[in-house]
Amino acid sequence: MGFTERAFDYFAKLTKSILKQRRESSGKRGDLVQLLMDAYVYENDLKNASYENLTANTEQEESTEEALKGVTGQSSNKVKRTLTENELISQLIVFFVAGFETTSSTITNCIFELVSNPSVQERLHQELTTSLAGIDPESEQYYDVVMGQIPYLDAVVKETLRKYPALVRFDRTNKIDGYKLGNLTLDAGVLVECSP
Repeated sequence: MGFTERAFDYFAKLTKSILKQRRESSGKRGDLVQLLMDAYVYENDLKNASYENLTANTEQEESTEEALKGVTGQSSNKVKRTLTENELISQLIVFFVAGFETTSSTITNCIFELVSNPSVQERLHQELTTSLAGIDPESEQYYDVVMGQIPYLDAVVKETLRKYPALVRFDRTNKIDGYKLGNLTLDAGVLVECSP
């Protein structure tokens, strides 16, 4: 799917405004934007860059740093590098494009189920009305309530995804000869298919 220059500029500006807003706010959100903003790699790892040795798992890296400090009495000389703004924009545009069809089909199926089940629709309407009463729809609090404090909404979306999975399967090709997956040893080039 190609982007026109106008569409790309729109997404780039939108992403920059989201990043600016996040950098100016004091709290952190548990979403992809925050994960990408917090992600880092060690500079030395970039010289020998491959998918296997680049990681954004801060818990693992911090525990490794602490272990090194405990053994040697000093910190390692590795320099951390976070993603640049252009790298963040690129990743978020790819995420949007990849998630567009799955999101739209999930919303369509959810609406179908709500129309088909008026009692579920009414209960969800009541919970939304009660939970969001008096909250400005433009505020961060509104976002936080909708995204994590309405259990029935979460249940409705999850049930929709159970009945109508957005992905039937996804696959990856193994690039490492002799890679261990549980008790299996995979050759390079083997296609691994997973059911979500």
